[in-house]
Amino acid sequence: MNTEAMFSSKTDLYETPQDFFDQLDAEFHFDLDVCALPENAKCKRYYTPEMDGLSQPWEGMCWCNPPYLAENEVVHHINHIRDDDRVENLMLMDKQEHWQMHLAEGFHARQKKGFKICRAKLLELYQLGMSDGKIGKALGVSKETVRYTRLRMGLLAHDKKRSKAEGTS
Repeated sequence: MNTEAMFSSKTDLYETPQDFFDQLDAEFHFDLDVCALPENAKCKRYYTPEMDGLSQPWEGMCWCNPPYLAENEVVHHINHIRDDDRVENLMLMDKQEHWQMHLAEGFHARQKKGFKICRAKLLELYQLGMSDGKIGKALGVSKETVRYTRLRMGLLAHDKKRSKAEGTS
């Protein structure tokens, strides 16, 4: 394996280690490598970049070792939901272009507006006596995010007062 090229930005053509592929192949029995070169194809049937594997039919059990990102590239989530990693929601972009696009769209302003709505809902749930974990579940964020947001909102100091009022420490 060419580890020198693997940790540089000279190429995005990295071969999957054979022993790793063999372990997966023993379980899944791959028929088609959809992103390969003749010298690194893992299956008898394969698509090369010239064949454009994305426009070809993917039939049987398919293996894909996709290219890696170059230093100046980012993956943009078209619908702005970072957890939505469906292929149709992803777009490869230049970092500079990506940043300029977000600024032009006023994306950061929309994020702040959404954050205020989240904070209002968090406050409502907090006032109902819900735990950070339950608030996080309701808002789709971690309890650590809830705790950090409460800290920024000045609500953590209220925890001690709430605990004393409820007779707990």
